[in-house]
Amino acid sequence: MKKTLSTLIAVLFILSVKGQKYDSLKKPDANILLYTDHEVHPEFPGGIDGFLKFIEKHIRYPADARKIKKQGKVVLQFIIERDGRVTHVTVMRSVFASLDQEAVRVVSNSPKWKPDIRNGKAVSVRYYVPINFTLTKQ
Repeated sequence: MKKTLSTLIAVLFILSVKGQKYDSLKKPDANILLYTDHEVHPEFPGGIDGFLKFIEKHIRYPADARKIKKQGKVVLQFIIERDGRVTHVTVMRSVFASLDQEAVRVVSNSPKWKPDIRNGKAVSVRYYVPINFTLTKQ
């Protein structure tokens, strides 16, 4: 469990750093003020484990992708608003249209997060997350 959690944290860190190169592809709404230095990072209810369980519970492998055995990692960017809502979900790395749409659907329906805190106030932040689609042998 510790190894899995450490690996996940490392991957999320790498993606948040690596994700910087994707900024030129899709620009967020100019009216959203985003911060990069945090006192308290945003957190899904139940932490990373809670987020993984939420994804696992709600994700549905699209039939068309399953039929042609399409797999891969969809990378999403979204905004966690001051009130904890998830908005502006966009695909930063596409795999296949229906896989992309499913990843966006699930993350868009996420419950409210604990917001990011800066200077004692909740602020909106950009967040990156990979969603892996892997077929299992049956």
